Amino acid sequence: MKKNKLIKEAMKIKTEEDFESAPKEVQEFIQEMRDRVSNILQTETPTEIENGIRKAFENSDSIEEFHRLTMVGDCPKCGSSKTRDCEDSPLGDSCVGICLDCAVLWCLECGQVFEEGIRCCDHWPICEACKFIDENKEKCTANISPMECSIIKEERKKGS
Repeated sequence: MKKNKLIKEAMKIKTEEDFESAPKEVQEFIQEMRDRVSNILQTETPTEIENGIRKAFENSDSIEEFHRLTMVGDCPKCGSSKTRDCEDSPLGDSCVGICLDCAVLWCLECGQVFEEGIRCCDHWPICEACKFIDENKEKCTANISPMECSIIKEERKKGS
């Protein structure tokens, strides 16, 4: 299902019963958004979060722009607002951002800019091998964002 359709379907979910009866793809999309919000909640105060969401809402002309502002952001290399995730691209990955001006790719989970030719973040294999990853290899059971994870920081130091 295309991201625009997923967003529209997710916006219809009002109750837990709606969630349970929604298609699996919509449920997975909503859970991904919940996980991202959970990571944000761990690093920012409620006032910062509320102000950021309010600002994104006020500056959005569409659901797609609200998604870009809250989940992708501006380019970490050139600062352009012409960005999106790569879910509907040949990469097919909603955890990777792309700048449509300078073509840089980066990890939307930790912000790391990828070197030329790299298409995945160095923290992904670290997380997959971690004792805190769930049985589906998708979620940190310690509820630590990749930006705050001491295991990732330590592995990156070793690789430097």
